Amino acid sequence: MRAPSPKGKRSRRQEIRTFATTTNAPLELRDWLVAEQVSLVVMEGTGDYRQGAFYLLA
Repeated sequence: MRAPSPKGKRSRRQEIRTFATTTNAPLELRDWLVAEQVSLVVMEGTGDYRQGAFYLLA
């Protein structure tokens, strides 16, 4: 996740997390995104494993 930092206009806050593709993991990802007030998510679909996460987050 990259977001503007409250410190200034040109600084960014970055956090990297890894999530599995089992049913509960995308739900944890969703909860984290909601808590961080993320309104836009971009996913790079590089294989069939992404379908479960896509449908759960949609």
